[in-house]
Amino acid sequence: MRPLLLCTLLASASAFPGVQPATAQEGTGQVAFSIPAGPLGTALMAWGRQAGVQISYLDATTGGRTTPGLSSNLVPEEALARLLSGTGLRYSFTDARSVVITAPGSRASGATAAGDATLLDPIMVQSDAGDIAYATPGSVGHISTEQIERVATGNTADIFKSTPGVISAGNRIGPSVDMNIRGLQGQNRVNVMIDGTRQTGGSYRGYRGARNETYVDPDFLASVDIEKGPTAGAGGVGAMGGVVNMRTIGAEDIIAEGAVQGFRIRSSMASNTASPQATGSTQIREQHNGFNGDAWSGSLAWAMRRENFDLMMGVSRRESGNYFAGTKGASTYDISVFGLPSQERRLSPFGKGEEVFNTSQDVTTYLAKATWYWGDHSLRLGYSRYENQYGEIDETTLLFSIGAFIIPAAQNKLSRTTTDTVTVKYEYAPAGNDLIHLAANLWATQLDTFSSMVGTQVVGATGESAVRTIGGDVSNRSEIATAFGQLSTMTGAEFALERSRSDQITTVYPWTTIYQSFNPNGTAHLPASSIAAHLR
Repeated sequence: MRPLLLCTLLASASAFPGVQPATAQEGTGQVAFSIPAGPLGTALMAWGRQAGVQISYLDATTGGRTTPGLSSNLVPEEALARLLSGTGLRYSFTDARSVVITAPGSRASGATAAGDATLLDPIMVQSDAGDIAYATPGSVGHISTEQIERVATGNTADIFKSTPGVISAGNRIGPSVDMNIRGLQGQNRVNVMIDGTRQTGGSYRGYRGARNETYVDPDFLASVDIEKGPTAGAGGVGAMGGVVNMRTIGAEDIIAEGAVQGFRIRSSMASNTASPQATGSTQIREQHNGFNGDAWSGSLAWAMRRENFDLMMGVSRRESGNYFAGTKGASTYDISVFGLPSQERRLSPFGKGEEVFNTSQDVTTYLAKATWYWGDHSLRLGYSRYENQYGEIDETTLLFSIGAFIIPAAQNKLSRTTTDTVTVKYEYAPAGNDLIHLAANLWATQLDTFSSMVGTQVVGATGESAVRTIGGDVSNRSEIATAFGQLSTMTGAEFALERSRSDQITTVYPWTTIYQSFNPNGTAHLPASSIAAHLR
């Protein structure tokens, strides 16, 4: 009895919240297919995932066959016909969401076992929709839309809690993220990007050291890709610790398959916060129970799709006051050094159930993306603006609020940050050409920050800083069938020009002159090129 291997790809709508699978037999609604050239079995699995259709075929049927790939907006059934063109294989839909691929004259086989039992042939189930971290060579991480939506996020850093080897340090001293990958952090050791753009500022935090600061609204995050350690490719230049790329939502995340437009509305309300008091206040309030309207969020995103064009626009508001510390911990802790008498003391000026100063934020975000498709080409333009007025904790001087040398904890003047980002993305993937899959990106960001921590505690400083970055990259992916397997190559180049300006404080002594800057101050030029290959 010859073995029978059945390969099945299950593309369930539940894996993509808000998106329904395409109905192939109805012939309505085009899908933006992007399937590289290579083995036919791999291409069919990609078709099933992108079309939202279950596809089944004998492993022996597709073995040894290849396809030139596909990159176009097509009805799912027409796309499948193109993939199978010239292979001699046939397809048939068993229902609106299931299709079977067969060779002429083939049929499923089985053998009769002892008695009335029927011995079924071996079945193999295979899917490429599994965990990216296990399917990608190298040390990587991926945070999906489902994972982001699973946990309510008051702070962007919360989404990294369950990612191995990755933390966002100091994620309660302000709304920014400062990524740490395997112990490497700060001074741009980890490149944190949003839609492939660099928009990171920073500040000197006294004994705490330097802090990188990237700002993004969690309501508009679609997924996060993480590469751990030095990496080739876009974003890798200068980043010895790794690369974190946060992708914001696009039209494909809002519109259901087969539809021409869609809406997404979100809202939330939280307790345990109160609007910040007047600047300079030292009166610590007791915990407020129940909802008072001081912590809420809401966002609206709309998208439309036409034959060769799609558009997405969104706006988000998020507001929260100072939060109140928990009530279950100890009031004091033993901080004595081994062998010395016990020393019980508080670790924070904020006791159990008390208001934690400088932890509020008020965020407004705007996002727009437009994409044009023609032939084998696509062009996407994007713009986003992030505005936040927030409290900021100085972790270095926090301990000065307790002990013998007292600087009372107080509500500081609110800090503020605005970020403007413009992106242009172009792709060219000619059908039938497995050597060309070209992608080019050009972007510019402007990050403006007023830090009350620097402005109020450093003599002569205004606390103002600005970082302007212009960058771009171009890459090409090739798929080559060899006697040893499928060879994928990626060649590319990138550049980034960064201009950072902040307070430049000059202190003149009789013996020397000292120039100080508590925020980044300088110009950086970052060019790079790379070649990577993967044999599978």
